[in-house]
Amino acid sequence: MPIVAGPGDPGSTLVLTRLWLNDVADPSDVMSFRIGAFTPTYGADGEIRKNAGGRLRLVLRAGVARSHSALIRRPTDSQWAWLVAHHRRLVTIRDPDGMKYVGIYLTLTRDRPVEGADMTLDLSEVTSSEAV
Repeated sequence: MPIVAGPGDPGSTLVLTRLWLNDVADPSDVMSFRIGAFTPTYGADGEIRKNAGGRLRLVLRAGVARSHSALIRRPTDSQWAWLVAHHRRLVTIRDPDGMKYVGIYLTLTRDRPVEGADMTLDLSEVTSSEAV
């Protein structure tokens, strides 16, 4: 984690370069990943309906869907094994900005990435869950 001090800044800024994931059911089961980029995406469910008079009406559903795309730099064998073991399970996400989320990753490449290659992990934020 490098510390960056800009010219004329009275203090320093902490730049976090790792993504931390841990199992929600067992917080001691933790893994960190070196990342190159962490991109949040926000979306809302809704539609625009045309009324009989020609006016347009916006209909939004409550809530915002949040997802995060993380570019993981050269995952090790133990990191890959951790991701496979926790696929489709709730994890706590600590992002490079220090924010904490509960989320899940539903998509994982079938094969381990080539040695030395980067991979992308798409995390979806979860506010409640239920099994059906």
